[in-house]
Amino acid sequence: MMTGLPAAAQELATLDTLHLPLESLLKLEVSSVSKFPQTTLDAPALVRVVERDDMRAFGYHTVADALRGLPGIDVTQDHSYSFLGVRGFNRPDDYGSRVLLLVDGLRLNDGIYDQAQVGSEAILDTPILKRVEYFAGPTSSLYGGNGLFGVVNLVTRSGAEIDGWEPRVEIGTRRSRRSSLAFGRTLAGGQDVVFYASLADDGGGSLRFDEYGASASRLDGDRYAKFFAKFTAGGLRLSAGFNRRTKDNPAAPYGTRFGVASEGMDEQAFVEAAYESMPGETLSRLVRLYANHYRYRADWPFAGTPNYVNRDRAQAQVAGGEYRLTYRGLANHVVVGGVEVRRNWRLDQGNADLNPAFTYLDVRRAANTAGAYAQDEWRLSERWLFNAGLRFDKVSDFSGEWSPRLAAIYRPDGATAIKLLYGRAFRAPNQYERFYGDGNVTQKPSPGAKPERITTQELALEHFLGREFRLGASLFHYDLEGALEQRIDPADGLSRYVNGGNIHVVGGEIEAEYRNEAGLRLKSSLTHQEARDEDRRWLTNSPRNLAKVQAYFPALAGWDVGVEFLGTGRRRTQLGDVGGYGLVNLTVNRRLGAEAEVRLGVTDLGNRRHRDPTPGYYAPIDAMPQVGRQAFLQWLGHF
Repeated sequence: MMTGLPAAAQELATLDTLHLPLESLLKLEVSSVSKFPQTTLDAPALVRVVERDDMRAFGYHTVADALRGLPGIDVTQDHSYSFLGVRGFNRPDDYGSRVLLLVDGLRLNDGIYDQAQVGSEAILDTPILKRVEYFAGPTSSLYGGNGLFGVVNLVTRSGAEIDGWEPRVEIGTRRSRRSSLAFGRTLAGGQDVVFYASLADDGGGSLRFDEYGASASRLDGDRYAKFFAKFTAGGLRLSAGFNRRTKDNPAAPYGTRFGVASEGMDEQAFVEAAYESMPGETLSRLVRLYANHYRYRADWPFAGTPNYVNRDRAQAQVAGGEYRLTYRGLANHVVVGGVEVRRNWRLDQGNADLNPAFTYLDVRRAANTAGAYAQDEWRLSERWLFNAGLRFDKVSDFSGEWSPRLAAIYRPDGATAIKLLYGRAFRAPNQYERFYGDGNVTQKPSPGAKPERITTQELALEHFLGREFRLGASLFHYDLEGALEQRIDPADGLSRYVNGGNIHVVGGEIEAEYRNEAGLRLKSSLTHQEARDEDRRWLTNSPRNLAKVQAYFPALAGWDVGVEFLGTGRRRTQLGDVGGYGLVNLTVNRRLGAEAEVRLGVTDLGNRRHRDPTPGYYAPIDAMPQVGRQAFLQWLGHF
């Protein structure tokens, strides 16, 4: 944890949040919205936080699991990746590039696809996370590109919070096996150390594909190895992370042979050094240096000779730095300003046949990004808070972009916030969208693609009613200009990325939460949204309605019970639509003394086996069958 965090927040971080009355969470502070600690009610966004105890209560394994229960979010799966949908926008050919992913405030979208990886492919899984912070809305005013629809910040645990060794082993259906080991300690000199490693192997089950009139058995395997380390001493933090995930895809993408799995590998790593100091009583300074690595490889077994394989590859090497000042010397103001530079010195993409060898694509590029930002939080009175931010970014090959954000927050009392929010953000085309092509077989490069821009307005309310109830609501309107999407060029029949027309999203969310000191917890939300293109057509893979219910019951016959219902409305596909569905997940936990715990979880209890809309490269599959009911048994220790 960085120095300078208020003592109340440090004390709160050590408490069991499932057994706190909701009024205690008024003190909970987040740093991802404004780049300095502030309470969620003062933040210029509607912030949702998934605490560590939430992850335990509902048996979450991945970041996608943790996000799935939040208002306005839907997660889809194509048996290669998990894709995050936010407020009605989750296009089938979108790689999650419109959501910004952070780890302890460090950007981790990759350099080729700009992908926010949140499933098993994510660089971290839940055992090492203290909490997941999420807020919707544009964030370019502080973070630059990618944050069109929102930000996910993964906050890792400290050594003091782990305080020893934490082994974890798990077995489950589909012959799945998971294990992890965490170690954390505060040393005698005050230094804080964390080490974490995890392994997983999911053998894959059986999936029925009606389009092929057959099932694919054990062609959906998933294997990964993750590592994370963090060292903190005073204001210095050194951290590093690594993940290599190999995933089999049974669905025959790109016209590959059905019945033979396509294999994809994603590898991601980062190192970071951050130092925060206070050169004066009212001035704090952050210096951050980092380097990120990303590598991708996929083998596509096309029809033809038995050994005919086509390989996609990509690699990105990125280094950057940030210098930030936070000044509190002006009465009723908190001023933040900084600069950030990023050098993408290696941005490689390739596509080739392996046997016989033939190269279709070999692109090697580099790019630079630089930005400067400033933000002022001005407390006009006890009831009014005003927040204004502005950032200028220059991305290689494109003109500079100005990104503003404004927020007026009315606090009639200490337990209520009414927020009027406005923002504008941009996203430059990524390397895949601009330069990928397969030798004019199915896809060609789009070097002329231009940035897309979004303008949003939102009215949000959050109110704590007494010690045990919380209510939230919001109305939002998004306009996305020049949205990048794949289209077929009628001149040659090849797909390419082009800037389409405007996309309009309007909607609303309501949520309610009850929590008492005994640990009972009830939470629900409803979202209605309309996402349409410039011709007023309903967007593909955009559910109009989402319903979420979570219930946690402590100490029922010695077991803690967590139940969640995840409802998703009907969605349009490329050729038709898929009906809505509701999933029920059940998790039970039992403590075995002070040093161990056993957990049993069942996902999709009713075995609904729903389908998610797919992009055109899965034809003839229009909606992807999903894995049905699965179960796991987990043991956790602490010593």
